[in-house]
Amino acid sequence: MDESLKSARLTYLALLAVCATVLLFGFSPSKTPMYQAAIDQLETLASIDNAAMQSALGEAVNDELGDFDFTSEFTLNMTKYVSGEARAGIDFAPAAMVPHYMESFPSEASLAEIETYILADPALYVFKPDQQAWDQAVQKGLRNIYRQVSRTDARSFVIESLDLKDTAVLWKISNVGVGALGRGKPIDAQATLTIHWDYHYDATPQAIPVRGRFEPVLSATFSSWMDRQESLRDLRFRQNSHTLVFPKLRPVWDQVRASTIDAAIAALGQNIAASKKHITVLGLNVSEDVVSLVAPLAILSLVVYLLTHLKHIWQIREGNIAILMSYPWMALFPETLARLLTLVTLLLLPTTANVVILLRVWDIHSPLAWIGLACFVLSLLVEVGVLKKLAMLQREISTHLRAPSA
Repeated sequence: MDESLKSARLTYLALLAVCATVLLFGFSPSKTPMYQAAIDQLETLASIDNAAMQSALGEAVNDELGDFDFTSEFTLNMTKYVSGEARAGIDFAPAAMVPHYMESFPSEASLAEIETYILADPALYVFKPDQQAWDQAVQKGLRNIYRQVSRTDARSFVIESLDLKDTAVLWKISNVGVGALGRGKPIDAQATLTIHWDYHYDATPQAIPVRGRFEPVLSATFSSWMDRQESLRDLRFRQNSHTLVFPKLRPVWDQVRASTIDAAIAALGQNIAASKKHITVLGLNVSEDVVSLVAPLAILSLVVYLLTHLKHIWQIREGNIAILMSYPWMALFPETLARLLTLVTLLLLPTTANVVILLRVWDIHSPLAWIGLACFVLSLLVEVGVLKKLAMLQREISTHLRAPSA
């Protein structure tokens, strides 16, 4: 009996030591969550898709120029000059026809430059042709084509496409820069209407200048597009009436501001690896990577071992009550205070230690974390069994303590 009690008490003390160690580790400051939050925000930033943004801008162009008449003069002149089918699937959508420009998201730039881009909130600029200039250009172009066709005695020709997407005017607007242009400042410009056509001889495209203006579409800015992307809304926040960006990067901003997105992710990943701590559990030096499994497993092992000893002690209690009554282990004392302390140390303390360590290192995608959670649940059940067995022993001791006075 004496040896069994010594083993049980030693296991109990080991459990207290492990729980205290786990709690100290769990409450010690860690930079890993800060670094991981910054990496998550950087990965969100890296997900910005210029192609998706350009597609959305095309819709804004169509809305902005929805009232402009691209088709009537074209249809009228085709009827005037030739008979029969002379048009082959021309896309008259404004986005397919007119030059439009927004400075692309600088995904390969430094984070400081990306911050400047987002705060500048560049707007979409759209070339709005003068309606009369457009009509005259269409008429002139088709008339020139008709003259060429007539010289060959051809009866028909096919217009393959027409557009104002003049690379020269786009180059000019992109090099001036949206930031230099400023909001709400239209720019007089001239684009080239190009009519591509085909018939049984080689056809030279018609190129006719069309005057118009590049104008900002203030409802189509980078921020307005960003606000429609649910995953990107957390990249900006308001503070004292000012708009700031990258809230989760602020704690590490000085470390990453000059880096690109990929370089910053790599650097913060190295910081996580360097900042991970170790804990000693039952003589084992355990890395933070696996502590979510090792700590709950160690606590489960100790309470199972303790319950095994208590069951054995219960089986051999007959004839050994005197030893139980005099053994100096608080868990056997029948007094209320001793019972309360036993409840705290055998249920509340291990539970708190498990919760703290799992919350600190929890990763929903980690199998180790889920196994650790299962160990935690099992240890709760075993701890209840330990308390029940101790309560039985305490009642037995209390009964014998009262027996002489009965």
